[in-house]
This record gives sequence, C-alpha cells and structure tokens, in this order.
Amino acid sequence: MGHRFELPFNIRFQEVLVGALWFGKRHPPAHLFLKTFVEAFNGIGRIRWHHAGTRISSRVYAVCCCVDSPARAGILNMKQFNGYFGCSWCLIKGTVVDGVLRYLPGTSPAGTRTHRNVVEDMYNAFQRGEPVHGIKGPSPLLQLNGFNLVWCMPPDVMHCVLEGVTRQLTESWLSATGAEYYIGRHIRHIDGLIVKMKPPITFCRFPRPLSDRAHWKATEWLYWLLFYSLPSLKEFLHTVYLNHFSILCQAIYLLMQPVVTDTDLEEASSLLTSFVSKVHTLYGPSGATFNVHQLLHLTKSVEMLGPLWGTSTFPFENGNGQLLRLVKAAQGVPLQIAERCTMKSWLRTASKLVELSPMLESRKNRIMNMQLVVHSKVQVLGAPLLSYQLEGSVEQL
Repeated sequence: MGHRFELPFNIRFQEVLVGALWFGKRHPPAHLFLKTFVEAFNGIGRIRWHHAGTRISSRVYAVCCCVDSPARAGILNMKQFNGYFGCSWCLIKGTVVDGVLRYLPGTSPAGTRTHRNVVEDMYNAFQRGEPVHGIKGPSPLLQLNGFNLVWCMPPDVMHCVLEGVTRQLTESWLSATGAEYYIGRHIRHIDGLIVKMKPPITFCRFPRPLSDRAHWKATEWLYWLLFYSLPSLKEFLHTVYLNHFSILCQAIYLLMQPVVTDTDLEEASSLLTSFVSKVHTLYGPSGATFNVHQLLHLTKSVEMLGPLWGTSTFPFENGNGQLLRLVKAAQGVPLQIAERCTMKSWLRTASKLVELSPMLESRKNRIMNMQLVVHSKVQVLGAPLLSYQLEGSVEQL
C-alpha cells in the first residue's frame, strides 16, 4: 500500500492506494514482490499537465518506505535486528547477553550508514558470498530512482515506540515481581484512575483499563504514552523510573507535533539520547532492545521526512482492516479483495467524471460503505440505530 506524500495530512491517509496483494502462508519474497513495482515506477517518466494556463512538468519519486523491522530487513536484504549489524541506520554490532542480542550503549558512538556505503556493502557482499556489515546482497529497491536506502526507510513510531518501547516498559512494571519498579499489585487502582479520565471528543477511543492492555490497539498505546501514563503512575511508580519514562513522553510529543522546529529536534535528540543511555542502568541488559536503540534515530528521521505521524504505518494497518472487510465468503479470498478494490477505484474515478443518478449514487455509497441518512436539515453519518432509552443515554453523556 502507499499514499501520495504531498497531499494535506487531513486527506492524505484517506487516499491509501493498494499496489499489490499477496496471499500465502509466508511473507512474500522481497525481490519477487518489489521487482515489478520498481520497473513500473521507474517507467513513469515525466508527467506533463496544465494548471491555470501554465504547463507544468513533474516527476514522481518514492520518498519513503515505512515498514516494521522484519520487513525492513527483508526489503534491504540484510540481517534482522537479532543478528550482528542488524541496524539499518548505523553500524552498531550488538552484544549477545544470555543468548539474545542486545544493543548496549558503547564507549563511542557507532558509525552511521550512508546510501553510498550501503551500496558498496551490497556489492561486496555479492562478490564475497557472505554478509558485509549485516548486508547480505543487493536490495530490490537498489534500482529505484532517487531512493535513499538509509533514510527513505525510517523507523516506524507504531511498531518501535508504541507497541515496542512503551509496551516493553509497561509490561516490565507490571510483571517483574520483586523489582524496584514493580507496580503490579496496584493495577486495580491504576485501572480506576484510567477509566475515570475524560478525554476530549477528538480521541477516537475511550480509555480502557490497563489490565486489558493485551487487547489495546496502537492508538491506545499512543494515548497511554502521551496522556494517561504519567498522571496514573505518579502515586505508584518509583520517582526515578517515572522521571525516566517522562523523558520519552516529552521527546515523542515533540516529534509528533504538526510542525517540528529545529529547536524541537535538538531538544528531542537530547532527551532520547538521555533516555536510551539510562535504560541499561535502570532495567538491566534485557531492557536494551532494538526498539530502544531505534529511538536514537528518530530525530534524524523527522529531520529528513517530517513528523513521526506522517511516516507511520497507521494508515496501512487501517487499510489492512478495510481489505479484510471486503471478504464475504470463505472461497476465493484473493479474488474477492482484488475485484472489490478495483471496483471501488473505478467508482471513485467515475463519480468525479460524471453525475450519477440517485439510484447509482445510492448503490455507489453502499459499495463504498458510505451510508447517509437525510432528515429535514439533519444529516446522520453512518447506519442509524433506534434507541429506546434515549433519556438515559443523554444522562450518561
């Protein structure tokens, strides 16, 4: 899936494009899945169009490929995060602790990767037949025009920060019995504080108890990190650990703003460096995970591609859910999705080119899952349901 990067953010994520569909028990081979895309994309060439009487010539570039860590390793044809030199942004080797690779802070910073030295490592790995700095060989995106193999593949805030570091620390607080930071015995009190919170109407989900965190969506982890955690934990979590976690909260808040200034970048970089450097001391070697290490590269990613919300996998995860809702029968699942995606695309285009009759407009809305009920001067969006306890519902609101 993909979207057009230059669109305003309020409509950018509504225009997610389905480029290809893979149906199988295993992940698709990167070279097979991306070869056709690269060839087609490079073949687009210049696009000439007119605007306000002016002839404009444009080129299309793929500027960002945001995926989770295993997919990133597959696309770049390099070792995963559990292997030596598994970071795609720097040359940290990693240290094996109790049989697991950890990213411990070193005495000197690891060298950074550049597009040029990554290409060189790919060439050398191909010639030698063995990995070089974690690179196994050429990437299928190597031939994609204008694509930087390092910074066009940024860390993903959803997998790295929310479902990664935030969940990691929260689970440690609630499960590490006997540790100084253990607060599992207070979970009922914390649950009570969370469910009493009254978020603004802009929040798409109401707060759920921390004891239900196994069912939380990534958005709920975002709300927990930025809004619910600090006021809920201040009476229970040791001050040292609470202050340490607040550093992460502040840094991510800065990088998630609609506009991130140079001052914000400098402050966030300092905060994240401080946070990562203290994880090993506070939580031991087991806390120095790859997700924690990725935090060191967030600021550079924002500097190159913009705020974290603009390069996350949120719209694509939502798109996966929409694809699943296109399945209406157990047989022929791939064909069902392909046909209905094509149908929606054609309907969207046709509705902009011609004026549909009321009957066709109604059918289009049913296919596009756009149900609109008009009564007098009131328009209800969505499928209306009868309420037999309206007065009680109003009192609860």
